[in-house]
Amino acid sequence: MLRSLVGSEMCIRDRYQRRVREESGALMALFGHGTTRTPRGWGPAVFMALLIVSACAIDDFDDALTLDEFENDTFQPERERLGEASLEPTDDSYTVVDADQRLPGIETNALKSQKTMKLVLKNGMGVNIIHNPDLEASSMAVSMEVGSWSDPDDALGMAHFVEHMLFMGTKQHPKPGNFDDFLSANGAQISNAMTGSQSTTYAFSAPHAAFTEGVSRFSEFFTDPLFDSAGAQKEMHAVNQEFEMHKDQDLYRLYHVEKELANPHHPNHRFTIGNLDTLGNVTNAKLTAWYGSHYSSNLMHVAVYTAEPLDKVVELIVDKFSKVKNQNYQRQNVGAAPTMDPKLAGHVIHVKPLTAVRSVSLKWELPTEFASMTDTQPGRIVGTLLGDEGPNSLLAYLREEQLATGLQAGFETSGRDNALFAVSVSLSEEGMKKMNDVIAMVFRAIAKFGAEVVPEYFFQEAELRDSNRWKFQWRTSDVFNAAMGDAQAMIQEPIESYPCVQSIIQAEDPEAVQKMLQLLRPNQTHISVMGDDFSWANNSAVKTEKYYQVTYAVSKVSEEAMAKWDVEYKGANPDGPVFELPAQNDMIPRDLMVSEVNPDAPVFPALPEPVLVVNDTFGSLYVKTDDVFGDPYIEASFEIKTDAALMEGNLADQAKTKVMAELWATCITESLRTETYAFDSAGLRYGLGVGEGTNLFMSISGMNTAKPAWTTLLRKILNRITTEDISAHTSDKDFLTIYQAISRSLANGLKAGPSAQANRELWAILANTKIPLEEQIKALEQTTYEDVVGFGQKILRRGRGKRFFFG
Repeated sequence: MLRSLVGSEMCIRDRYQRRVREESGALMALFGHGTTRTPRGWGPAVFMALLIVSACAIDDFDDALTLDEFENDTFQPERERLGEASLEPTDDSYTVVDADQRLPGIETNALKSQKTMKLVLKNGMGVNIIHNPDLEASSMAVSMEVGSWSDPDDALGMAHFVEHMLFMGTKQHPKPGNFDDFLSANGAQISNAMTGSQSTTYAFSAPHAAFTEGVSRFSEFFTDPLFDSAGAQKEMHAVNQEFEMHKDQDLYRLYHVEKELANPHHPNHRFTIGNLDTLGNVTNAKLTAWYGSHYSSNLMHVAVYTAEPLDKVVELIVDKFSKVKNQNYQRQNVGAAPTMDPKLAGHVIHVKPLTAVRSVSLKWELPTEFASMTDTQPGRIVGTLLGDEGPNSLLAYLREEQLATGLQAGFETSGRDNALFAVSVSLSEEGMKKMNDVIAMVFRAIAKFGAEVVPEYFFQEAELRDSNRWKFQWRTSDVFNAAMGDAQAMIQEPIESYPCVQSIIQAEDPEAVQKMLQLLRPNQTHISVMGDDFSWANNSAVKTEKYYQVTYAVSKVSEEAMAKWDVEYKGANPDGPVFELPAQNDMIPRDLMVSEVNPDAPVFPALPEPVLVVNDTFGSLYVKTDDVFGDPYIEASFEIKTDAALMEGNLADQAKTKVMAELWATCITESLRTETYAFDSAGLRYGLGVGEGTNLFMSISGMNTAKPAWTTLLRKILNRITTEDISAHTSDKDFLTIYQAISRSLANGLKAGPSAQANRELWAILANTKIPLEEQIKALEQTTYEDVVGFGQKILRRGRGKRFFFG
């Protein structure tokens, strides 16, 4: 079992679990895959007209989706606030914590029967229980506020090792691995754990009937662990295996270089996974002593998902987990020392990658006060400003100049106390050559936004998105990861407000946003780059990282580059692009509501019946009004069967056709990226891909039922798809950037780890339509811009569409 995640802080899972939509997903399987072709001469314009008319035809279908009802408020279902369970303790064994009234009610139909309850046991342990009679399994997770940054110097990886050893038996059930044996015997799904920098989380899920016994056995991890030497060697090798498995992954390699160069006075500097060398001298006595000096009930948080009676679950948890000792330990606070080495500000860390990757990352250490600004989240707002992909954004400019293919900007905490901000750019080959110019543009954007007061609508839109996601969240089908994510999240917020502050931004603080932007100075930047043209041969600056043997070097930013960046940071360069704040997005839905649910609707595995609205020589259209879920969610899927003759020929011919289809589809999506970003921000996402042969698949989905929004997005996509000449939207320079990115991706496929390679080979054997990666690489080398332009003029000349609307 994979029971660890390397090093620093855990990524908190998205709170709003996407409920598995078995019915709507399975409907597509009903339609089959025909080979009907339309007559010659029915080109792209006909396809576009067909799809647009099909979408509009939904309004004229009596039983179809009627979005006008939502827009005109002609249908207003009764709304119910999902309150907490009222269960009062009969003694002082626990205290019930009231819900934070700032959280709006959950309106999702599937969660009408859901109840939540928060407790604090008398030993200080926080508990959050989510009870839903419709859950198919029960789960529990326990997070402890201690992790790898508390490892002793002579046993790096101790926290990770202890995490493994808790599964190796207790006084009541001493056999190593007995907990997993019990779960397996009862048809349970999974148990797992993960160690972070300042947290360790354990979780399991089980059928409802086995949950009581599972909780009893699980609690013994924290009351009576054995740390039996009989299982120690096995688990030490398991820890070592997890260390070994990431050696060929470039992001892990970069991570270990950054740790080696981190502030030596901060625990982030140390090795944290553990291996045979660092754990070789750990004895049973050391394990027991470390556990006893770090684990305590007042640092524990429990999350539960169950359909079992709530009073029974409360009684069970109180009985079993009140026995955990409260040592009154204080959580580790490392905020006094910066995470990164201040001496390396203004320097570049060059890391030699194993794959064809081109990236540069800029990081800044921020005052620790930003780590606790959870109500106003200024780092989130700064990330939205710099990470925008819409018109007049930083990324839009870099893409227009063929310098970058992607950009991410965001605030992060190292552990719980150190605050960092990072901007990472995926560079094109031209962008790598002009890396200093790219970085200059980052500082130009920082100067622009740092000099302005963020308008109020920024905060209002963030609050609106958060509220929509909270009110219309879906019932989870994955109780294991739901509990694990909740237990980790409970560490970040007092139980009195949990999960309010993490779920919905509470207030605006434009001054904090401005202050953070102004702190992102050139001379305080820590830069990491992979894939540049650094001179590695016979260079005394080249070093080897200790654990993964990564080749790296550190160089000081040149005075010329620093001066250029400083001019941009000060806003002193009148020449160049003008970046703008993202415009107000009026497409974000403000009046979402649930719809009525048919009480007689089929229950999975039975499927609701879609209605065939159109079936002619152009294609077919199926529609199903959502009376199963009632969520304010729309989903449209399109399959366009292209001319089968396009894939005729030998393997080399087929490979080139496939590659041209992929390039053509990527040119379309990349050309739409900037102008469709506002739709994505408003909750509507689309996808375009190539399926079997050259068949095309397109989808639009999201929590936005406003007809003007999704029909506008649909028209944009169809207009672009049916433009026969891709040169109208993709220049030869744009194409070169796309071509090089796909070339790197294919080449990296050959450099993937053993597991990925084995999976690729197996898939090639089992799927008789799969073209080997090696053949695709050869075909790409022989494909030109002119080839793809010509291919785009014939891919839709013949074909038939199949469409499905649900919502």
